[in-house]
Amino acid sequence: MTPEDRIHALGIWKGPIEIAPIMGGITNRNYLVRDRVRRHVVRLGEDIPVHHISRQNELAASRAAHAAGLSPAVLHHAPAVLVLEFIEAKALSPDDMQSAETLSRVIPLVRACHHDIARQFRGPAAIFWVFHVIRDYAANLEAAGSSNCSLLPDLLLDLKAAFKFFRIQNAQLDEQLGRRAGRVFHRPVIITAAPGGCKPATTGSGIA
Repeated sequence: MTPEDRIHALGIWKGPIEIAPIMGGITNRNYLVRDRVRRHVVRLGEDIPVHHISRQNELAASRAAHAAGLSPAVLHHAPAVLVLEFIEAKALSPDDMQSAETLSRVIPLVRACHHDIARQFRGPAAIFWVFHVIRDYAANLEAAGSSNCSLLPDLLLDLKAAFKFFRIQNAQLDEQLGRRAGRVFHRPVIITAAPGGCKPATTGSGIA
C-alpha cells in the first residue's frame, strides 16, 4: 500500500481529496491533504525504537502543545498516522531570526513551550534526551560487536564536552531571560518540554 493509499483509506474525509507531499520530514512522511471542507497535515511514521522514537509520545506531545496554545489541533490519529489542523504560515529562515521583532515573538513562544506544555501533558511522559540517545547508540554498537567500537571513546568524550557546553549556555540564557524579566532565576535543573526540531525552518511566522 502506498502512502497515498493509506491516506485515502483513513475514512475521515469530506468528499474527494487532493494530496501533496510536504518536504522536510526526517523520520516521517508529511502530506498536505485538502478535502471539500478544509486542509489537513497528515504525518505517516512508524515507531523507531533504536532512535527512541514513539509515535504515541508524539501524539501526547501534540495534544499538550495544542492545549498550551502553541500547536495545531489533532484531528485524527491511528497507528503510525497523525492528522493535524493546517495552519497557514511561512517557515522562518536563519536571517529572520536575526530580527529583533521576530525574536520578541519567538522567545515567549519558546518559554511557553518549556513551561506550559508539561502542565498540559497527559499519560506516561517518556523522556527523549539526545545525550542519552547517543549513549544508547554506543551501547548497542558495543553489544553488537561493531567494527566502529574503537571510535567510541573519542566520540563519547566529545559528547561529554558538548553536554558541558550546553549546560553553560543554558545557565547563561536563563540568567539573561531572568534579567530581561526583571529578576534572575536561581533554581535546580528541571525537565521541560522542547520542540523536537528546534530550528528556524520548523518555526512558522504565521502563528500569533
